[in-house]
Amino acid sequence: MLRTLSLSLLLSTTLLAADPLAAPLQAHGGLEHWRKFRQLTYDLRWSGGPMPLEDRQLFDLVTRAGRIQCERYALGGSFVDGVWVMPNEQAVGSMPARFYLWTPFYFFSLPFVFADPGAMPKSQGVKSVGGVEYEVVEVRFKASAGDAPDDTYVAYFERPSGRLKMVCYTVSYFDGGESARQGKARQNAIVYEEWHEVQGLVVPKKATFRDWKDGQPGSAQRGTLEFSQVRFSETAPTPGNFEKPAGAVLASGPKK
Repeated sequence: MLRTLSLSLLLSTTLLAADPLAAPLQAHGGLEHWRKFRQLTYDLRWSGGPMPLEDRQLFDLVTRAGRIQCERYALGGSFVDGVWVMPNEQAVGSMPARFYLWTPFYFFSLPFVFADPGAMPKSQGVKSVGGVEYEVVEVRFKASAGDAPDDTYVAYFERPSGRLKMVCYTVSYFDGGESARQGKARQNAIVYEEWHEVQGLVVPKKATFRDWKDGQPGSAQRGTLEFSQVRFSETAPTPGNFEKPAGAVLASGPKK
């Protein structure tokens, strides 16, 4: 019996060590704890772009249906039913409504969404950036994953805390992955400046967008994401929150 228990412990420890996201997920509160919650809400302020955005965002953490609303605009929907927006498709400026619906949510939910079906994380070992060492994990996606499966993410986790510090990423939503397939995709960076604990999870409070050059983020900020009034619930949101209201129009999808 002792030998059996020891073997089981060894196998589980080996499997844990083989998962490059095991320690980072634990450092942020644990994947099991994240998956206990069904509903997420927060206030977002996205500054630095051509049109600053401030709104309230609601998501079903299982279906990923979402709704974003403020006095000037509202948008919502799901991957199954499509995305609606009001008063028109230009409601959030030059940014496509469908792209905006899930982009802040995805950056907020790292590193947990790296454990989604279709994500393929791979350890890149330890790398030094600016004299600081990080555990580095590259994440690519299966062809069936989401709107932009050609996106790539290279996440840098602080040692020894395991907390996410920055991500070098590419965006394939706008060209259907063509630049990624040609090896010409622009590299961007998001740097997590502040974290805080909410209901047992370590989630971002502030992050900045930068250029990524020569293996590190640039010093100039291109924009800022600020999250406040964050709340999780184990109760699923009412499906009616995500249904297309009268007067809304369907948003265009990504280029394929």
